Amino acid sequence: MMNDSRYDALDFYIEQNSRYQRESYRVAARGLSLYLDEVAQAFDINDLSSSGCSLRTPAELLTVGRIFSGDLHIGNTRYLTDLKLKIVRHIADSNTAGVFLDLNRRQTFMLDKLLLEIQKRSIMIHAALGKKGKH
Repeated sequence: MMNDSRYDALDFYIEQNSRYQRESYRVAARGLSLYLDEVAQAFDINDLSSSGCSLRTPAELLTVGRIFSGDLHIGNTRYLTDLKLKIVRHIADSNTAGVFLDLNRRQTFMLDKLLLEIQKRSIMIHAALGKKGKH
């Protein structure tokens, strides 16, 4: 388990089934946001995968097909910089989906590391809840 204080703010669950097909496994985590340079605003991340994310944002703010640069934050701490996100669709309830473009080796490694940490924490939480229910 990581001892990095950036992960202390995470509160998450893992989406097992979705009506949308994904290229890669995705997790939902509270405490993650994506700051987009072009609009100078941070948006909460609804779910995250190694190939993209879903942002909580009004559809009219981020146009489908547009590419944004930004930084991924955990709480108030910048975790990944210079991400390129292409907006691919608008989802009901003020959500916007995007895919990451041209991830370099470091970005891919750091994103995979974060996703693995979230999955490990989910396993620990489910194991702890399972033990509590067996009294």
